[in-house]
Amino acid sequence: MRRRPTPAWRLALLVAALAPAAHAESGAPAIHVDDGDFTLDAYNPASDQPSVGGRANLDLRLDNLETKLQANIESGGLEVGPDPLGASAWGQSWTGGQAQLTAIWSPSGTARLEVSLSNQLKRQLSQLNPLAPGVSGQLTSTQTGSAKVAAILTPVTPLELQFGGETTSGGVDTLVYAPAGGSPTASNLRSDTARVFADLTWRPVARFSLEAGDAVETLGVAVTGTSAAYAYPTPHVVGTLTPWADGEWKIGAERAVTAPNAAQFATFASVLATAVRSEPASFQPDRAWRYTASVRQTLPGAIVVSASLIQSNLESVTDLGPVGGGQAPVSIGAGQRREVQVAFSTPVALPYAPGAKLSATAGWRQSQVTDPFTGLRRPISGDAPYQAEIDLTGVLGSLPVNWGVKAQLSGPQSIYQMSEVDTLSPSAGLGGVINYRAGPVTVGFQVDNLVGGLRTNTSLYYSGSRASDVIDGVRQTHDDSRAFRLSFTRAL
Repeated sequence: MRRRPTPAWRLALLVAALAPAAHAESGAPAIHVDDGDFTLDAYNPASDQPSVGGRANLDLRLDNLETKLQANIESGGLEVGPDPLGASAWGQSWTGGQAQLTAIWSPSGTARLEVSLSNQLKRQLSQLNPLAPGVSGQLTSTQTGSAKVAAILTPVTPLELQFGGETTSGGVDTLVYAPAGGSPTASNLRSDTARVFADLTWRPVARFSLEAGDAVETLGVAVTGTSAAYAYPTPHVVGTLTPWADGEWKIGAERAVTAPNAAQFATFASVLATAVRSEPASFQPDRAWRYTASVRQTLPGAIVVSASLIQSNLESVTDLGPVGGGQAPVSIGAGQRREVQVAFSTPVALPYAPGAKLSATAGWRQSQVTDPFTGLRRPISGDAPYQAEIDLTGVLGSLPVNWGVKAQLSGPQSIYQMSEVDTLSPSAGLGGVINYRAGPVTVGFQVDNLVGGLRTNTSLYYSGSRASDVIDGVRQTHDDSRAFRLSFTRAL
């Protein structure tokens, strides 16, 4: 395994580092900043491939305007030899970047305007992919952009009105190269989402509030010249009660619609064109009625505990299903998902660590859907039955140093395909972070899974569909999910 050259991220870091100095030397008028900071960091993204990344953040608070600009670029790839099933050597490389701008304007105590814009681009080149016979390479470009505007008004004391709109557009362009100089095959997928919403919060008394609202979402998808469109209302209602001091009870219901994620369909764009054309109902957004009940209580000693129960009745689940003689992400029918989440935080007294705090979260999830290939009930692809996290943070004596230790636990996950099941083993890892402050500059170093974190990916290959239950091969790979981040932050 060899790491590919990655000059792009170094260039991005250099440009981001020189930008403030260039502005100062240009003679441009100074901007009056009430508060803010600039952060620059380098890291390796958590990935099963060698990868590096760079990121720059700029936060400014100007009187009644808050802005945040974030940009990052990542690159990675790997090359491996012949696999145990006899496939030829293959390689993969990718680069990606993202930019996001968020602004919040508060002209008065009773009005607020929020605007956010983002754009993300990723290009991936795969060569000699053993899972695609007769293909010498594939170039995939994925781009997603979004914009959101929301206004929050408090016309009278017991009422708060929020309304606005947002739009998201995503696309995947794929070129599949044939061996021996054959002509490449092009396919593309586009998904567009538009949403308008209005919410009203009513607080008739100090201990009770009721929030209700509705939104209309329109979704359109086009696959290599074939298109389909959908529209759904998504109402919601939430009641909040404070029965006594420092306690909170909530109960709510909502209809949730999740737009198709163009990136997850990249490999199947040509197959999906046939599915959308012949049976538009097979390609739909995920829809669910979600019911939530939660409690939160602050106890003496600044101890906070909370718990929530979530029941989701899934009307449509997107997963890999049969399309023609192959597979593609399509609607495979209804399902169920139940979740329990708990959280806890408390101050702790530690020697040489004033202000130390211990916090923990844990979640349990159970889901079921009917497998489209075998007809049997199984968990939804990618759902882990449990996960947990414990954080311990504090300050190192009287020094300008703060630190943190994080332990993470993840349950097993399985991805179900027509002729393959990929299962990630449970994992547990320990990482940490340390930040040193020198005047307006803070230097931080973070490590995820410094100890542990190893996960084994076991792939079972079947002869034909999994319905035949005839295993044709097994392959295992290992990933320690170790990630590093070095950051520099300067207060403005």
